[in-house]
Amino acid sequence: MWLNLARACLRQSNWAGAADALATVMELDPQSALGREMSAEVFGRWLLASNNLARDLKLLPAHLLSSPQFLTGVANTIWAAARPADAVTVLFQALAAKLDYVPAHELLIYCMRDMDLKAEATECAKTVLALEPHHLPVRMHLLFDQRGACDWEELDQRMSALKADLERMEESAAQPLPVFGLLSMSVSPQLQRRAAAAASRYCSQGAAVFSRPAHGPRKPGVLRIGFLSADFKFHPVAQLVTEFIEQLDRTRCQVHLYAHGRPDDSSWRQRLQSAADVFADLGDESDGVIAHRIRADDVDVLVELGGHTRGTRLGVLALRPAPVQATYLGYPGTTGHEHIDYLIGDPVVTPLESADQYSECIAQLPGCLMPGSRHRPSVRPITRQSLGLPEDGFVICALNQPYKLLPETFDIWCEVLRDAPNAVLWLTSPNVDVVTNLRAEAVERGVDPGRLIFAQRASYEDYFSRFAAADLFVDTWPYGAHTTASDALWAGLPVLTLEGPGFASRVGSSLMRSVGLSEFVCPDVATYKDRLIAHVRNPQGMLKVRQDLVARRDDLALFDSKRFADNFLGVIELMHQRRLQGHAPSQIAAPVAQ
Repeated sequence: MWLNLARACLRQSNWAGAADALATVMELDPQSALGREMSAEVFGRWLLASNNLARDLKLLPAHLLSSPQFLTGVANTIWAAARPADAVTVLFQALAAKLDYVPAHELLIYCMRDMDLKAEATECAKTVLALEPHHLPVRMHLLFDQRGACDWEELDQRMSALKADLERMEESAAQPLPVFGLLSMSVSPQLQRRAAAAASRYCSQGAAVFSRPAHGPRKPGVLRIGFLSADFKFHPVAQLVTEFIEQLDRTRCQVHLYAHGRPDDSSWRQRLQSAADVFADLGDESDGVIAHRIRADDVDVLVELGGHTRGTRLGVLALRPAPVQATYLGYPGTTGHEHIDYLIGDPVVTPLESADQYSECIAQLPGCLMPGSRHRPSVRPITRQSLGLPEDGFVICALNQPYKLLPETFDIWCEVLRDAPNAVLWLTSPNVDVVTNLRAEAVERGVDPGRLIFAQRASYEDYFSRFAAADLFVDTWPYGAHTTASDALWAGLPVLTLEGPGFASRVGSSLMRSVGLSEFVCPDVATYKDRLIAHVRNPQGMLKVRQDLVARRDDLALFDSKRFADNFLGVIELMHQRRLQGHAPSQIAAPVAQ
């Protein structure tokens, strides 16, 4: 009876009433698993409405206040509502009840990261590993955070321990692994696939695939394409897809956008709402609700844009709401997902001979897989002095995320700085640890730390202009620049890149080949170093390349959104036609570019 009352209150968003009913449930049956699960969410939502969380937390029944499992569940609800500091308050209460309760320490990691307390997050991760040395998700988080701070102490030992844990993992494992971090680590594509599959199985647990009801009335010949994303807002994914979605031929398709997560009021959100034939703002709805909406809309091909990135909902695809499902753009690797049929790439990034790296069938776009646009902010004149750069000398631009940087790459950059006294290295500085650690690493390599210049944050409009102040963009590996490399090319700045074996290390190569600068694509580390030294020694030659790139920019296919939209739609139509003909998904080689 009390559980039914709690459910009724939940349906009416009556958190206080549900909390009272569930308190009774737990008092009558403290071992009720369903009661504990419902209680954690309900009391979490009740506390979210509190004006004084610390005070109201003490009002919980004593048997709940002494349950670390319950309190951690409450904290998880509060953290998921983007209130990490309040979640920490509840987690401290959970740890007061049981100091060695690992799930509470683990959730503290994520709260600290969201509060930009990286050092504290690292200490929380170390605590978890002291309690559970083979806790694989936390080991991965810790290594990623340390990489994000350019903390390379004992990096080889950490990587060896991580690989050993991955290799020990059962083939059929289902674990909440943060596999995004593996893309920037020296982990084989095959091991990345294994980890991605474990993560996909975890988020798909308990999902029951929909049956296929008969189609309703449809306009003949018009394909319904759905795009699913948490990033239809001010985000690089939206900045890449908005214009080509606007350009999709509406005589051939209808576009449905399914937005989940927290919205914003940016111009990107507004443009996407206008561009869609149907825009569904699904917020924090459950996987089941989102999947039912997609199924009710009778979508033919569903394209998810997140993969294993934060906030994505791969559990939706486990329900198979669309007869054909694909992944694209947001995650440069396999999802390992049983119910995703295709991964959309291109002949350079996803050559067909690399098919064993992917659980999905490869679908190749002609040209480069990265959407482009000729309507980005214009590149305005900007002085080096205003950016903290020397007026004279060669500026090596490395404005990539620090977690992508390996000591091996930094070794080469420092060797070049020693060879060229007039050169400086321009880097990003998302946190003070990056600045401190990289300057110390430079000193160890015999380089004046003052020759490392750290860029400040720039507005979206100024962001493009500052690339024009540099002489050459240098890429990282095994995870190279993607959106940033495309943006640099728009500003007329060529990218020196190393083409590796996996998706994440080949996007720079695809971009450079698409603009006719394949000589900037290096097959190995030695070639990368030699060409970088040669370019730094020849600033006039680099100036000519940059000028030529700017002169050709408006004619480049990379920035032609209409051409890209037609090619993208052509590949989606091939997927759809295969299904209508009764064929299983299979590799789709790039058609001739239109």
